Amino acid sequence: MRYALVSDLHANEQAWKTVLLDIRSLRADVIICLGDVVGYGPNPAEVLESAHANADYLVMGNHDAALCGKLDADCFTERARESLEWTRTRVNADALEFLGSRPLSLAGDGFRCAHGEFGETCLFRYVFEPEDARDSWAAVEEPLLFVGHTHQPGIFVLGDSGVPRAAPAQDFELEPGKRFLVNVGSVGEQRDGDVRASYCIYDSSAAAVYWRRLPYDLDAFRDAIRRAGRSEAGHAVFECDPRLAHAGARQFAGFHPPEKHEQGVQGALPVQAIERIKRQAVRWRRLALGLGAAAILLAALALGIWHSYRDRSQVIAAGPAGNSAGRGALEPDAGLLPAPGEMIAAGKPIPGWEVRLGNRRAQSIECAMLEDGAPAYCLRSRSRKNELRMVSGLISVLPGESLALDAWARKSPDFKGRLAFVVSVIRDEDGREDRIDQCVVKEPVRRRKDGWLQAQETFKVPARARAVEVSVRGEFTGIAWVREVALTRRQASRDPDAERAQ
Repeated sequence: MRYALVSDLHANEQAWKTVLLDIRSLRADVIICLGDVVGYGPNPAEVLESAHANADYLVMGNHDAALCGKLDADCFTERARESLEWTRTRVNADALEFLGSRPLSLAGDGFRCAHGEFGETCLFRYVFEPEDARDSWAAVEEPLLFVGHTHQPGIFVLGDSGVPRAAPAQDFELEPGKRFLVNVGSVGEQRDGDVRASYCIYDSSAAAVYWRRLPYDLDAFRDAIRRAGRSEAGHAVFECDPRLAHAGARQFAGFHPPEKHEQGVQGALPVQAIERIKRQAVRWRRLALGLGAAAILLAALALGIWHSYRDRSQVIAAGPAGNSAGRGALEPDAGLLPAPGEMIAAGKPIPGWEVRLGNRRAQSIECAMLEDGAPAYCLRSRSRKNELRMVSGLISVLPGESLALDAWARKSPDFKGRLAFVVSVIRDEDGREDRIDQCVVKEPVRRRKDGWLQAQETFKVPARARAVEVSVRGEFTGIAWVREVALTRRQASRDPDAERAQ
């Protein structure tokens, strides 16, 4: 059974929709929300309705409790109280009744869930430090506890030493004799310096917890705040926006609305009466009849053209990779992916990479030479509605080993859209093949010299995994040059615990 555990959605519709889509793509069996669906964000009604429809279980958070009158609002900061007062004007009585009927905790098979610590769940105490987790472990017997509330993802562990310790958010497997308290982080109000939404997948059959961090549309979230008449102040996510060093889009806008009425449009008809349109419609009706026959002929012609153009996608099989990737090597730092080499024209096979174009008439991928003579993959697209991909072959891996993804990209000045490097995992699940399509998703955001952007991620191969696949995915207009996509092993030895979980 795979459980998706989310918390602190805080009326952020953009983040929640991104997370929900990811959960569905991973085919999680159960969705559990750890509370605080409302508060701070601009879309409380929409997010609450979606959470009600999609979450199998939902516990009460402190914001939820205050909104439905079950917790004194004096416990909150001025900003939080003002947000709750505004939220009451956006939700109906049914929503308040639903939130008021939520439990303070959930008991599962070997695990428990609550919004805050388990000592007294009605008080919503925070768990910031390892010592804060002691009351939870003393209050319940389950070895695995899930909480939210702090908006800071992390793990607290209690072993044989009796001394609790903290660990950063990372995939892990349960171990006999150890207890874990997992803070799943926040979907909609990040406060850990990472703008991506955070949540966890708990696989009970594998006795393992996997972390998910997903970028979402910050600009759309900001627009939603403004449309609701709310303030961006206090939303930590905007202060951590990796694009802050970039010049704002307004600086490059080609139009600046005039400030005075007399500077506006002159001589235009401000209002047209409906009665006037009715009298003119008689003349237009006669003209329309004359054009009808011609329209039928044009429609037939258009239908023929549409049939010839409807299938715009294209797949170009990978060319031989040669010795550019040591896929069978187990040595640390062994390169597992082909590197760009000689120039290869668009439409031709690229060694080691399958090319998938959503629109072959508007997209292409080729191998080209940069200004300094170094080879690079060149991805071109004139359509943001279609995705293009470069997909590696399957790479054999061992459960528990560490892999490092390192990729470099540069975007043209007119680039608009999204480019990401994705690691997919193929594993054996009860005798069938199971695919985690987006185990790792990294966008190149770390700025380097000469306009290059770097994406880096070191991760642990999940239990029962037998292979990984790396892809470069884009939905954009413009050009993206990819100088390097490297996947290397960081350890050569097997992980006995991971292998036992297979």
